[in-house]
Amino acid sequence: MTPLMDGESALMRQGRRHIELETPYYPAIVVPMVDEDGNAFAILGRCKQAIHQGFLDGHFTREEADDLKHGFLSDAMDGDYVHLLATVMKYFDVE
Repeated sequence: MTPLMDGESALMRQGRRHIELETPYYPAIVVPMVDEDGNAFAILGRCKQAIHQGFLDGHFTREEADDLKHGFLSDAMDGDYVHLLATVMKYFDVE
């Protein structure tokens, strides 16, 4: 097997998708993902709960939380399961 080239990961070598992680849009909002139900609808439900908790904690007004919820859900459901996971990580901190 040839050595990895600069910028190439083992995942890329195997033909899998490689997602670069950046700071999420809302890093104060934490969505539990590890040791949780991986069903897409369960993930969406946890994200909606996290947005609501962000409202309760004073991170958003009710109007901002509603706009975030609708925007996030629209973006998250606009693709496959991998897109859903990438969207969750794009918007929120995951644990």
